[in-house]
Amino acid sequence: MELVSIQFPDGEDLTPFEWLGLDWMPSGHGPPEVYGVPHFDVHFYLDTEDEIGEIEGVNFLPDESDDDPYEVPIAADQVPPDYFRTNYVVPAMGEHLFDALAPEWDGPGVPSDEAFTHSFVWGHYDGDLNFFEPMITTEYLGQLMGEDAAPIRTPERFPEADEYPTQYVIRYHSGEEAYTVTLEGFEPFEASNH
Repeated sequence: MELVSIQFPDGEDLTPFEWLGLDWMPSGHGPPEVYGVPHFDVHFYLDTEDEIGEIEGVNFLPDESDDDPYEVPIAADQVPPDYFRTNYVVPAMGEHLFDALAPEWDGPGVPSDEAFTHSFVWGHYDGDLNFFEPMITTEYLGQLMGEDAAPIRTPERFPEADEYPTQYVIRYHSGEEAYTVTLEGFEPFEASNH
């Protein structure tokens, strides 16, 4: 994994995001049968880079109890619809929530026969959502002409009241032979009840 960190302008409250972490995954990541192909992870973080850097990894097995390994579980009003937990906190990131309705899944934790091309992932830690993450394969980028916009299924509320994006857009700019990944369609949301 290779990480490029891009800070958003200081003192500019244009969005709720602190910084962007662009991760190149030449061999993909887990689960390998789903996401084990070359792709980019584009993390838009709601917390500072220092705060994210202090997150320690936790791997826990699901069980039949109501116990949660977090001292503060994710707030119920911050859980996006039809997303499922991965039961692993990635160091310097948080726990990822995968989209059970994405083509690469046949339901929570059940891989489908369809190949992953691009998908939207949520991250949380210590009770709050902490990142937005479009994931995009290099194969998909190599075939993209123009742009592709996809909706983001949002939770009811966010850690803080603000405007948050409701779609991500992947664009190929033929004149520059470049790609952009943007979050768009910002709408106001209230602060979580947690």
